[in-house]
Amino acid sequence: MAMSNLKEGIDIKEEQSLSHIKKLKGFFSPERVSLHLIQHTGKPSVPSVSKGDILKAGDKIADKSGFISSSLHSSVSGKVGSISDYNHPILGRSKAISIEREGEDVEWREKKEDEIVKLTSNDIIDIIEDCGIVGLGGAAFPTHVKLTVPHDKRIDTLIINGCECEPYLCSDDVLMQDRPFDIIKGIELVRKVVNPDRVVVALESDKDDALIRMRQAALKRDIDVLKIDKVYPQGAEKQLIRSLTSREIPPGGLPFDVGALVLNVGTCFAIYEAVYKGKPLIDRYITLAGDILSEPGVYIVKIGTILKDLLEHIGGLIKEPSKIIFGGPMMGLAQASLDMPILKGTSGVLLLSKKFISNYKEYPCIKCAQCIDHCPMRLMPTKIAHAVKHKKWDLLDEYNILDCIECGCCSYSCPSRVPLLDYIKIGKDYLKRE
Repeated sequence: MAMSNLKEGIDIKEEQSLSHIKKLKGFFSPERVSLHLIQHTGKPSVPSVSKGDILKAGDKIADKSGFISSSLHSSVSGKVGSISDYNHPILGRSKAISIEREGEDVEWREKKEDEIVKLTSNDIIDIIEDCGIVGLGGAAFPTHVKLTVPHDKRIDTLIINGCECEPYLCSDDVLMQDRPFDIIKGIELVRKVVNPDRVVVALESDKDDALIRMRQAALKRDIDVLKIDKVYPQGAEKQLIRSLTSREIPPGGLPFDVGALVLNVGTCFAIYEAVYKGKPLIDRYITLAGDILSEPGVYIVKIGTILKDLLEHIGGLIKEPSKIIFGGPMMGLAQASLDMPILKGTSGVLLLSKKFISNYKEYPCIKCAQCIDHCPMRLMPTKIAHAVKHKKWDLLDEYNILDCIECGCCSYSCPSRVPLLDYIKIGKDYLKRE
């Protein structure tokens, strides 16, 4: 297999006081959850419960509403309190099912291996669909759709993404150290579905402990566990495919166009739990990082947990946050409140004091081309920003604005502090509305 380093992107220097948190700190089951009907790519789920209904953890509470959609399950045992608008970390407000916890959590028991062997590839996809599994790397794309490869395409390379290149996020790192054998079982299920020629697990070079654990679990499984350079955004799907296979996905194309399929390690673990235990996606590993946390680290958290409740459980904050970010510092979204629920796609939350917040003044572009040199998609961010600024909307398609993965490398590397990514997002929103 060809393997090349990512020539674009950036080498981000992490603040040491924020980066040494790679420990699993515990599990949290809250007294209430708020489960949004839209927390995945595609159409929102449709409620299948009513106010006052009594539920067990894992019971389905909403059905998918189209091919690209996902079902939703109660993450706690309890009573449906309401179905109404609630704070959403991406959309601002959207409809959610509120559940007050009553009773004990469900125990999930693993099936015997001879039961699993009898499952066909269609059986596995059906279980994944019924359990509401979505990609846990950030995009939250419904996994059953991703595994339904068109008949005229063939997957020869299955890539399992364990890079987690965003600074300070280490949920996947800790998961690989904690549950490597279960992740491998999930990978084997995916292999049965897509039947690739080779399977590769890719980790960045700063994850030595996870690398050792994953190699132990993959021993004699015909799975390569590879260490690759730590370059942001090495973990982005198209960049990872290019680094590991030297194949280029064409503009507007998808991984299966070049015979590849990429899944996150967290997604593979969720697949294992769904197929082996019948457990829907109702909790996940998330990172809590920042300089104002009393107990930073990785926690197993129920989907729908309110951030405020989670922080109170771990000892609260040392001081009021100056910035709350769902996700990492490069691609995450700043929040106005702690009253936000954890979604299926929430890999971490960053809480920072004023010490780590900078106010940048925008200066004129000096045409240094650093944004172009560092763009992993080989776009021209400064040209796109200029077109948006002057409302030359007809140029956006010509500049392939929709190929932007919104990694933020352009803004990070700009010496004039031009908010290039902000302009790009405005341009993409304009095209979508049109």
